[in-house]
Amino acid sequence: MARGFPLTASDFAEFIRYVEGGLMGFMCLIFIGDMGRGNISQLLRAVYGYPQWFVPLIGMWQGGITVATFGEGGKYQQVGQHMLAFLMGGCAYTHLRRGTRKKEVNSALVLLAFTILLPYLQGRDEDMVMWAAKQLGLAAVGFGVGEIMGKTVME
Repeated sequence: MARGFPLTASDFAEFIRYVEGGLMGFMCLIFIGDMGRGNISQLLRAVYGYPQWFVPLIGMWQGGITVATFGEGGKYQQVGQHMLAFLMGGCAYTHLRRGTRKKEVNSALVLLAFTILLPYLQGRDEDMVMWAAKQLGLAAVGFGVGEIMGKTVME
């Protein structure tokens, strides 16, 4: 029997989890694959000032998010959500401080919002205020790491 609409919160949470994990897995392949040719590294260096070694490092981090999101049936999904919040903080730094098109930060903010909403949508027994504080705190740390890198290793 086919399921109809409306989708439940749990269904939407699974959709979000697959979008996040799939997107991070795809970007992981692109960023790590850049080690051979360096096209993305060159582009991100020209636009944002990233050092060339930084792109594969981001790719490995994205791979870790994917493994944590899907590995062992999502057993480590919370770890993946924390890693994603940190990464989106750094992404926000990149677009707000280093980029020329500030509205590009929106995708990072949407993914950060998903990391905050996911436990609620899944119906997990989680203190949502504390969860949101952790996620925003990790994003702030990611933003801070971007600030430090922007003053030290980025041109």
